Order: sequence, then structure tokens, then C-alpha cells
Amino acid sequence: MQLFPVRKPSIGLSLTAQAVTSVELSPSFWPGRHRRIRSLKRHDLATDLVRLSTDENNISEVTAFAGDLTTLIGSRRCASVALSLPNQCAHIALLDFDGLPENPTECASLVRWRLEKDLQIPAADCRITYRVYRFPAGDKLLDSSIHRVLVAAIRNNVLTQYEQACEQAGLLPVEVGIQGLQLFDLSRRMIRQDDEWFFASFLDDQFFFVAVRQACPFLIRSKPLPKAPGRRQLELMASIQ
Repeated sequence: MQLFPVRKPSIGLSLTAQAVTSVELSPSFWPGRHRRIRSLKRHDLATDLVRLSTDENNISEVTAFAGDLTTLIGSRRCASVALSLPNQCAHIALLDFDGLPENPTECASLVRWRLEKDLQIPAADCRITYRVYRFPAGDKLLDSSIHRVLVAAIRNNVLTQYEQACEQAGLLPVEVGIQGLQLFDLSRRMIRQDDEWFFASFLDDQFFFVAVRQACPFLIRSKPLPKAPGRRQLELMASIQ
């Protein structure tokens, strides 16, 4: 799931609290041809330069973070980038609706209203993306006429810091995504679409889990976890059960 895609970027930036990684693709002059990876680099960040949060500012010094981006990928001028942010930067939720308006503007307004009403998230101060699913026909637990909406919301103050750092480094962030949802989207293309399947990832000590029934997400869990393998196995089994 992407927030406000504009045009194809040439560089991907993936962030954790400890480091930022860049992937640069070579240009493709033929439509439909796969682009090759030109370079893959990682740059460690100073301690406490980035503190991940859904609501508070993440970057203690935007100029210093911009300098790290320049060190990582060199001096650029208006290079388009795709920015991949950790799950801890965004509010991720599943919302149920008895019905949704056909008008996209009205539908977006209803989703924002539910975020504020049910989750106390100030939707007016967030950039929001969402995807609509229908519950499986004939499901014994739920009315098949109900819609389920997967929502990701990032506070403006959180996202603006990353945008400002990119701009200071001569970069133009034209795509912004959430790592857990991006991995989920990638995995959906590779997993056999059985009636029920599960997706789990452990990235930067963050556990992200999605349970899917007939292509419709039924459960999402996102929480920090220690690196102990035993704790991860217990959390995974508990989520599946």
C-alpha cells in the first residue's frame, strides 16, 4: 500500500531506527523490462537520531539525518525516491462497514470519521491510505455484505520530517510505504491463495502478522518483540491460534 504515488522512483530508501538502506535501480529503456539493481548500500545512524513513534516527531535533527542520506547515496538533484518506513511510524487498523459510498470522496470521509470515532486518531492531521475488501460469501461468522477496510495513517508531523530530510539531501519522495504492508503485498503474489493463510514478519524487532481468509484480512497484529527466538515462536503461535 502506497501513500500518494506520483511517478516511478529510481532509488528506494528503507529505514530502521538504527540504519538507512538504499537500493538504486538502473534505468530501463524498454517498457515491461525488469530493472536491475545498480547499487545496494547501508549507512548506520547515530544513536537516538531516529526514535520511531506513531505520534511524536521521529527525527531529533533533520539536518543531520539529511547529511546521512547524502553520505549514503551521494549528492543528487531532485532524484525521485521511494521511502519505506517502519510499522512503528503508522497507525494500521482493520475497520468493518455495513456499506460504503460509491463516491470515492464520500468513502474517504467515512473512513476518516471511523478512525477518529473508534480509534481516537486525529484523521484531519494524518495522511491516510486504505484498501477495501468484501467478506467471503457464505462465511459462517460474518455477513457477506459487510466490507472490511485496511487502513494506514501517518501523522503529518511524522511524515513531514522525513520529507524535509529528503528535500535537504536533494531527493524527492514520490512514494511512501509501510514496510509490513509492503512485505504483505509482495508475499500475496507468491503465496498459494488457499481458503486461509497467514503472513508474519520480524523486521527491526517488530512483529507484524496478518491472517487472511479467502483473500480478506481477518486479523492484524503489530508489536515490538525482543530478538529471543523462543519469544518470537510463542507470539507467532498465539497469533495463529
